[in-house]
Amino acid sequence: MKQSCIILTVFLVLIADPTRAAELDADGDGLSDFHEVHKYMTNPTNSDSDGDGIPDGDWHERREYTYTIRSVIKVMRPCNTAVINDDYQDARVLSETDDYVELEVIHYPFNTNADAIEGERDWQARDPTLKSYLDPGITTNWDEQMRRDLLAELNADGIDVVALTDKEVVERVSRWLMNRSRSLDNVFTTHYVYFPNGKPTAYPGLEEAVRREFERDCASYDWAIDEHFDHELFGRGMFYNKTHGSCTSFAVYLTTVLRATGIPTRMVLAIPVVDHSDQNQLELVEQHITHHEVRRTLLAALAGLVGLFSEQDVLKLKSVAETLLAKVPKGKEGIPQEEQSDQVEDKK
Repeated sequence: MKQSCIILTVFLVLIADPTRAAELDADGDGLSDFHEVHKYMTNPTNSDSDGDGIPDGDWHERREYTYTIRSVIKVMRPCNTAVINDDYQDARVLSETDDYVELEVIHYPFNTNADAIEGERDWQARDPTLKSYLDPGITTNWDEQMRRDLLAELNADGIDVVALTDKEVVERVSRWLMNRSRSLDNVFTTHYVYFPNGKPTAYPGLEEAVRREFERDCASYDWAIDEHFDHELFGRGMFYNKTHGSCTSFAVYLTTVLRATGIPTRMVLAIPVVDHSDQNQLELVEQHITHHEVRRTLLAALAGLVGLFSEQDVLKLKSVAETLLAKVPKGKEGIPQEEQSDQVEDKK
């Protein structure tokens, strides 16, 4: 079997849907019925979908029925391995050192999870097992005063969360948050921070890095560096200051506000397929992503990251994506006809 391995050096934290409580597993293979239908495309009533004697729950076997991408990444500590699996990726620890955790991540680009989400009208009567996804945290530090202020602002803007389904609340509140806040795209101090005794502090030896990061765009701020964490790191501060950063910062911002509205929200460590800062990985996408639609989508998305690449790199990405879009004939299920014969090999 072919192995396409992309080594990544960065990670991304995003918002995921809350964990579904007590998920059904009708065939007892260790995979929930929901994931068998919408993520793995296996049979939820047969623990060995292809009858080869290996249960669907096996790490490799679960990839037999859909196209996947395998990535290997070294994540600097601290790394919470309890938040690395969700509806869109599987991850397991390959090795650990005092400095990093090496993860193997399987991406499922053709999952249908989003299509399966249905809104619930009685969402406020939640299963008590989801309480941990509502509680404030160190950075997701909402309180009752913030909840009252948040609901008052939402009502003033025509968003009555009680009258909406939980899906509608997530969609409308998320858009509202984006529209009301200012993005601090040119600074990323959260990368250098940890929390001894529950307080944000620059890692020893990285104090100067935090200062340099802050000063990258300080001309557009009206606050000092010691006030910056309330604009980029703490959810409550970001809500009141109407600012947010990228990546981890926006995940904290959105998690804080959704929890304050009563929506159980889980943050996960979502692994990108490509590290956009590494030119070598652009070649890996072109050479090792064998599904043309997936490759074309990745390259087109990378080309859209204006400001993160040189003009020459962007033009190259656009050229490759446009060439694929124009010249590659599609066969069954969106897979180019000339690749259908060996597509199974590329799944692992």
